[in-house]
Amino acid sequence: MRCKRFDGGELLVRIDHGEDVLATLVKALTQEGVFAGSFSAIGAVSVAQLGLFDPETKAYVKRTFAGPIEIVSLSGNICKADDGGAFIHPHAVISDRQMQSFGGHLFKAIADPTCEVCVYPWQGNVGRALDPRTGLKLLDL
Repeated sequence: MRCKRFDGGELLVRIDHGEDVLATLVKALTQEGVFAGSFSAIGAVSVAQLGLFDPETKAYVKRTFAGPIEIVSLSGNICKADDGGAFIHPHAVISDRQMQSFGGHLFKAIADPTCEVCVYPWQGNVGRALDPRTGLKLLDL
C-alpha cells in the first residue's frame, strides 16, 4: 500500500497485488486519521464477495466471484469504528470475463494487480449506532 495526501486533504491510496482491499483501506484511513468522508475506487481483483441485505431475514445473501474481475465502481462512506479506527461501508460493481456486471455490498476483495482509491475526507467525525428496526449499525447523525 502507498498513500499520497494532497493540499486539500484528499488522499490517494494504491492497494498492491495480493493485499486485502478493505483491510488495507481501513489501515490507511486509520493511519491518516480519516474518520469521516467518502471514497471511490477502480481496479481489479482476483476474488470478490458481494452481498445483498434481506430486510425480512435481517441477514446478507452473499456470493463469491473468482477472477479475473474488474472493479467497475467501488464507493462508500467512512466513519469512526467503535475501536477508534476507521470503518468503511463499501458497495461495488464488478465485471467478469464475459463483461457481466454484478453489484452489492463488498465483503471481500483481493487486489490483482491493484486497486486505486480516492478518499474525500469530511471535517469532524461520524459514528454508527444500532438501529433496532433493521438490526444494522446506521450512520449516527
